[in-house]
Amino acid sequence: MRITSPHNERVRYVRSLWHRDERRRKRRFVLEGPRFILDALRAGTRPELILADDERLAASPLGRDVLAAIAPYPVVWADARALAAASETTTPQGIVAVFAYEPQPPVLDPGALLLLLDGIQDPGNVGTIVRTAEAAGVRTVALLPGCADVYGPKALRAGAGAQLWLTLLPEATWEGVAPLLADRPLWAADVEGQHAYDAVDWRRPAALLLGSEAHGPSAAARERATGTVRIPLAGRSAALNVAAAAAVLLFEALRQRRSSGTWG
Repeated sequence: MRITSPHNERVRYVRSLWHRDERRRKRRFVLEGPRFILDALRAGTRPELILADDERLAASPLGRDVLAAIAPYPVVWADARALAAASETTTPQGIVAVFAYEPQPPVLDPGALLLLLDGIQDPGNVGTIVRTAEAAGVRTVALLPGCADVYGPKALRAGAGAQLWLTLLPEATWEGVAPLLADRPLWAADVEGQHAYDAVDWRRPAALLLGSEAHGPSAAARERATGTVRIPLAGRSAALNVAAAAAVLLFEALRQRRSSGTWG
């Protein structure tokens, strides 16, 4: 079967998932492009639906790799016009796939550093922070109310596939994360924090909260925080972008754990 109509029901289904409300309602997200989809399959994520243009994919080595990788799965072939209608990008890459996600998956081991995002509204920042967290050895990221959709297209592109390798809690609540916090200290990043970021002992299990750039940690976060941490700045800038601050904090935590032999 080959889809040729941009009005096909499967095309319309994929297109609907580019909207946050539909993603939330259906608990589904879309990946586009052979690189992302190869990464998803290698991470063990099973696609619910694949739309692919085999002629486009067969024209490149990467495309041929993804054709081989998707062979075990049900694939609906689509021509360029139909795939363009299902695509979110200006230049379609020959394949889109739909994956399911869990709003509150079980967390068996949150890892040494639990990361909480609170009210971070820019999807590029959310995706970049998730990518940095994965690189710094974080296992679990909880997104509290007010955050951009971690499975939205901009966040997925900024995350470069990191969403596939982490345990994400995309609809976290304070009540839901309370058991994960347990006896961990919760440090909230703040431009006027009480402690310098490198004066905190990150070698023990802990949680780090990053809040809105505009407002900092929320009132709920401040109520629950063990303390606040700051990044001292030498220049004239009042504060770092939240994604840049995340990189500094997360890699300081990793540095301490590596130096003490507790990062494995």
